[in-house]
Amino acid sequence: PPITTRSGLSVTPYYTYRNVLQADILIVPNIETGNVLYKSLTLFGHARVAGILAGTKVPVVLTSRADSEDSKFLSILLALQVSREE
Repeated sequence: PPITTRSGLSVTPYYTYRNVLQADILIVPNIETGNVLYKSLTLFGHARVAGILAGTKVPVVLTSRADSEDSKFLSILLALQVSREE
């Protein structure tokens, strides 16, 4: 059965544990798309996630009030890593 979020996004889960996408990084075209993907991964997939804005003078950490401590910590670590590589 489909799952519908408050924003109206309707998702029909069809994955199993064996075929879940495992990626080190996902790039999205805009912040709105990133927000929907991020929330879908955390709510439906229980993913460990981190978020930053790249392409700025310095990496910008993106967190939400609803993010876990782990997610906030991982976002800070990701920003540090990106800033060291630039």
